[in-house]
Amino acid sequence: MRIAIVDDISEERTLLRNRLESQFSRRNVHTDILEYENGETFLTAAKECPFTVVFLDIYMNGSNGIDTAKELRRSDTDCLLVFTTSSTDHALEGFQVRALHYLVKPYSENDISALADEILSRIPDSGKYIDAKVDGSNIQIPFREIIYAEHFSHMIHIHTSGKRELVTRQSFDSFITSLKMDSRFYQCNRGVVINLEHAVDFDGTGFRLDNGSNVPVSRKLLKNARQTFMDFCSKGGPEMTDILRPVLELFVIIPGILLAYLPIKNYLRQTPLKLTAWLLPLLLGICILGGAVCCALQIPTRWFLFPLLPVIMLIYHKTLKISVWKSVSIFLAVFAVFTCVKSLSRAVNALMTADLHITENGLWLHTGAGIFYNVICLLFVLAAWYPACHCVQTMVTDENFAQTWYVFWILPVIFIGVNLFMIPKHRSTLYTGRILQCYIVFSLVLLIILLLFYVLFLMMAVSLNRNASLQQENLFLSLQQERYENLCMAIEEARQARHDVRHHFVRLSALAEQGDMEKIKEYLSAATGKISDYNLHFCENQAVDSVFGYYSTIAERENTPFHAVVSLPADLSIDEINLCLVFSNLLENAIQASVKTEPARRKINVEVYPHHNHLLLIHVENTFDGKIQQKNNIFQSSKRSGNGIGIESVRHITDKNGGACDFTYKDGIFSAKIMLRI
Repeated sequence: MRIAIVDDISEERTLLRNRLESQFSRRNVHTDILEYENGETFLTAAKECPFTVVFLDIYMNGSNGIDTAKELRRSDTDCLLVFTTSSTDHALEGFQVRALHYLVKPYSENDISALADEILSRIPDSGKYIDAKVDGSNIQIPFREIIYAEHFSHMIHIHTSGKRELVTRQSFDSFITSLKMDSRFYQCNRGVVINLEHAVDFDGTGFRLDNGSNVPVSRKLLKNARQTFMDFCSKGGPEMTDILRPVLELFVIIPGILLAYLPIKNYLRQTPLKLTAWLLPLLLGICILGGAVCCALQIPTRWFLFPLLPVIMLIYHKTLKISVWKSVSIFLAVFAVFTCVKSLSRAVNALMTADLHITENGLWLHTGAGIFYNVICLLFVLAAWYPACHCVQTMVTDENFAQTWYVFWILPVIFIGVNLFMIPKHRSTLYTGRILQCYIVFSLVLLIILLLFYVLFLMMAVSLNRNASLQQENLFLSLQQERYENLCMAIEEARQARHDVRHHFVRLSALAEQGDMEKIKEYLSAATGKISDYNLHFCENQAVDSVFGYYSTIAERENTPFHAVVSLPADLSIDEINLCLVFSNLLENAIQASVKTEPARRKINVEVYPHHNHLLLIHVENTFDGKIQQKNNIFQSSKRSGNGIGIESVRHITDKNGGACDFTYKDGIFSAKIMLRI
């Protein structure tokens, strides 16, 4: 292994050389270490014969280490670069030239030891070899040529390809130090190590090698040897643990979707059970398939997840009966929170793997970090369960927030972008200086700020709702006041009519006793024009009877057949004003809708009757022209912009009463069913 140390301070070069020689000697790895005091002389030497590793000081006389590395990369893309300096100011520049490590002075023996292991892991298997003294000469034996080695009679017998047997005298432990760091080699017992590349079978007691040799395995290692051989044979495909890690990263889709459905559970197009029956297996399949694809292609999960998110978002929206702005905003809000948690999990992953010396090829979270990611997301779902099912649900239901949803999506998009920007290009970046500590703090701060923004938005929405509700209530009250005054006038006219009728009966009775038929005829002719044209009797309750008489007269005037069967006692426990408002809203809407239809199709049927002495059932049917505006299950007014006041008034009164109402329309017939408690 050719190693170059480039540093303008002689003492620093010597110290580093001694430590490198010590570490690689322990691993039985031969090294050829050359020293250079500036970048120019090093580049000249590198052009003549490439180096395996180069240690570059950043601050030197003449060309600095960064410039030297950039120049080296133009001719050598495989050399491993390690920067040595007392400052971390140029760390990011170092990673731009694909530096393996950033060694900060003063460095310890443990730092050099970990770095030596990482360097050896980066050297291609085909280029690894072991130094041995055979027949008085030092030779280099490539790892790939070693079939197995055994120790007996104080000698190590190395069986190599080509049926060559090499014999060397050294301790077995020192001989296998570097071999044990290579996954191809397995120690079968205290004195034998084999190269699994040359193993053709394992018969339960030992390995059969491709040179015909049979190597027994220690009894206590039989189970481990079998598993090791199976794992090595399946090395061409991904290991289960490799697939599990990207699956864990993708698995958070499920709690995310669950959280997104909580605020809008009342707007599902399917029952929760039916929706779960097909959506859950679909998401599980996506997670498993996505993990396998990412593992096979060796790509980060985000390259699979981001193209998939629009599809999941579309499925989510199509299962709901709400506007696209609401569904997308809720989906992005959940996604933003989980993205912040992912950044925090990435920091936890760095802490867990700090001592494992994982290379840059490790694309996914460590298994422990993946579990942490899922647990935190599940805990967040549990914590947000009540607010989502109550506070956020209220926001979704209330149409006063319609304009607010158009801007809410901006907030989560910004936080998603910030978290994506934070993803380090290289794993080793997090281990530079205090970057990891800052990354943890920043991830926590982002998550907290995002949640605070959500709380502030909720508070703002509640305030807007309160103001809008007051305005709507004022409009509602003003319209109802007008309608109430009209009802009062109609009721008073009906009562006056009844009084006049009784007076007329007394007068007619007196004339009848006198037997003066001419005066009776004259009196009836004069009185007929003064009596209001009301059907004066629908039920025993005078107020309700007056309302029905008033609207039946209007219906007759509009040539609309009006049929009503009203069974109400004279006295009711329900508020009389509210009851009359319910009937007046229903009947007025029915008349206005019927008038717009063809005269031959016009009709209004009303049925009112008590049920078990504590419920009042109302059923009103009328024809309509087939054009009904509805938005999020709320009927829109045909006379003004916004919600229909009449139907909303009925909903309001029934809700206050503890009753229920249902409005349906089909085949040109509008039906209103009301249940009130009496």
